Amino acid sequence: MTMFRTHRINRRRADRRPFLFSTQIIAAILCMSLFVSCHQADSIVTNMPASGEAQKDSVENLFNAFNAHDWPKFASYYNDTASFLDPEFGNSYVKKTRQETIAKYSGMSQLFPDIKDSLTNLFANGESVAAEFISSGTAPDGTRWMLPIVTVFTFRDGKIIRDATYYDIALPDAAP
Repeated sequence: MTMFRTHRINRRRADRRPFLFSTQIIAAILCMSLFVSCHQADSIVTNMPASGEAQKDSVENLFNAFNAHDWPKFASYYNDTASFLDPEFGNSYVKKTRQETIAKYSGMSQLFPDIKDSLTNLFANGESVAAEFISSGTAPDGTRWMLPIVTVFTFRDGKIIRDATYYDIALPDAAP
C-alpha cells in the first residue's frame, strides 16, 4: 500500500508538471508581449508632438511678424491655402490664400498704422494652439482702441491650416 500510495503521489506530481510547464510558458509570453507593448507605446509617445512646443513657437513668431507688420513673413506661417473663421468673414469657415492674407493685413495696417497684438496666454495641445491676446491701435480719427481676441490655430506639417478667431464684433473699447 505504501508503494501504491507513493506511486499515486508521484503520478499526481507528474500530472502537474505539464501544467506548471505550460503556465510558465504562458507567463513568459505575457511578459514578452507586455515588454514589447511598453516599448512600442514609448516610441509612439516619443514621436507625438504632445506638448505642441514647435507649434507654440510658430505662433509666437507669427505674432512677432504681426507686430513688425511683416506681412509676407506673417503669411508664411500659414499653409498655401488655410481655412479662416473670423467674424469679419461671417459665421462659416472661408478659405484664403497667403496672398489674400497679406492683402488683408496690409490693408489693416494702413487703416491702423500702430496696430499691435499683445499675447496674454498661449495654450498648446498637440497640433492645436490657442492664443489669447489684446489687439490695439489708433483709429483714423485719433481714438485709441483695444480688442480682446482668442484664436485657435490648427497645424499640419508645421503650417497653420485653420485659424478660428473669436472676438466681439461690436465696436472695440477705447483704450485708456
